[in-house]
Amino acid sequence: MDLGQPPPFRCTKVPLATFLHGVKRSLIRFLIRLLRTFCRPSRPLSARGLRLTVLVPGYAGLGNFIMMTPLFAAIKREFPGSRVILVAGNPWGAEHVLAGSGLVDRTVIVPENAALGRRLLAFARLRAERPDVVFLPCNASPPFVWLGALLAGAPVRVGHTLDALGRDMSWTRAVLTHEVSLRLGIHETDFGLDLLDALAGHSVSREGLAPRIASAPSEATLEKFGLAPRGYLVLQVSAANAQATPKRWPIENFARLAERLHADGERLVLLGDRDDRAITNQFLAVCPAPVTDLTGRTSIPEAAALLAAAKALVCHDSGLMHIGDAVGAPLVALFGPTDLAVTGPRAPTSRVVRRETLPCIGCMKNFGKTEAEALRDCRRELECMRSISIEQVLAAVRELLPPAA
Repeated sequence: MDLGQPPPFRCTKVPLATFLHGVKRSLIRFLIRLLRTFCRPSRPLSARGLRLTVLVPGYAGLGNFIMMTPLFAAIKREFPGSRVILVAGNPWGAEHVLAGSGLVDRTVIVPENAALGRRLLAFARLRAERPDVVFLPCNASPPFVWLGALLAGAPVRVGHTLDALGRDMSWTRAVLTHEVSLRLGIHETDFGLDLLDALAGHSVSREGLAPRIASAPSEATLEKFGLAPRGYLVLQVSAANAQATPKRWPIENFARLAERLHADGERLVLLGDRDDRAITNQFLAVCPAPVTDLTGRTSIPEAAALLAAAKALVCHDSGLMHIGDAVGAPLVALFGPTDLAVTGPRAPTSRVVRRETLPCIGCMKNFGKTEAEALRDCRRELECMRSISIEQVLAAVRELLPPAA
């Protein structure tokens, strides 16, 4: 039977970018298999009482770092006598957030901007600490940390998988000994605690675990800046270190709010870091009320002390908000695009003002957008922040203030 000529050979073209991506992933998988040989043999972990050496990466912004502090406290409580080694890009977390807390025993600095070889070498040197466990929380672990976890030799590696976000986690999954699927709609303070649950083998008690921050001596700090306890209100007119952000309330609204509060007899103080001065100067140029400007003049512990002694704080979703929330300052947080369920304040002294009726409110929900993407994609000229009225904020502040004598 004549079957005829065979069909011509056809070569399917693969786009160069797709080919290179496949090569990159294959190399990463090979590297992970190689690095796993550096890990020490695991020893059984009992649920309680075992003294561990734990590595915790802290590559996070100020607010995110403060929300990690319940994890540090829970490790110490669940495994008494354990050593916690913080691996971070700079020392400010341990020096300014956790100073004197006893929650972190040592901080190792591995800068993110250093050459990759130097970063990985720093992790290899951590083998001398004989770490038992490394946590890899989704909010504080850049990719090089995952490779570093293998070089450090930690036999137990507990981290988040991002299946809930539809992301390919095949290479990171190969690093982990304990996988924890990231839960959506939970507060960021629970991210690390979910990892600890997986390590301990049971649900760790959340009782008494709240974000914390070191505070400077209150009396000396107030004297330094000429302030009296409960004698002033704090405003935060900037956010995101004065970088472009979709979560800032208009300067003009803050100016009018300051005018109304001054008319009520309130003394007003501005707080922020030195990078916020550009926004602060814009505010001072249009604000008719007298304001004490402390922008860039306080350390983080001093800012914490001032917030703890303030009548109230009006702020954005920011590091300053999380400081205020941690010290129990009465605060009014202005929310728009960011995910309230994940980063909102939780103290009973905190209030949130938000335009819940907008169809696009919280467009960054469930990690759907970064701040840059939310700003770029907005077609409503940031209506979520602009439409928060002065009257709404003023009413929320007055609700928090102590009754007039």
